[in-house]
Amino acid sequence: MTLGPLISNFSLEITLVILDIYFIALTSKQSLLLIPCALFLYVGVAYQRKYMKLKRELTRLQNITNSPVIGWCTSVLKSCTEVRVLGKQNYVRELFTRLIDENTKNTLIIYGLDGWFQTRISIMNLLLVQIPCYGYVFYVLYQGKETIQIELL
Repeated sequence: MTLGPLISNFSLEITLVILDIYFIALTSKQSLLLIPCALFLYVGVAYQRKYMKLKRELTRLQNITNSPVIGWCTSVLKSCTEVRVLGKQNYVRELFTRLIDENTKNTLIIYGLDGWFQTRISIMNLLLVQIPCYGYVFYVLYQGKETIQIELL
């Protein structure tokens, strides 16, 4: 159900990026503004490949640790009366807590990986795109010998 909207959003975003690059190259006499964007794209793809490998493995580990939790829940629900009669509630609770802890460790690592990726992309955007582009604009506007119209940037 979510594949259709995801493909639609992806197509829209790719089209907008291509149009942005086209209009920047078309209207700007200085094509130096495209170099930081191309560098950001290259480094971003490299980070994404590394990120997706790790994310795939961690998701696999999370699913592996998720199945014992589900299996344990179904078996305890089926044998609930036997657990009460034998007085093994503490044993069941401790084992279930250990299974949940193992599953939660993987979930926390996935959240940490997502935060790592978002932080790296934001820092790369700042260092590779925003600072050079703003520096170039300020240089041309305040220090440059030639005058340019702001709409051409």
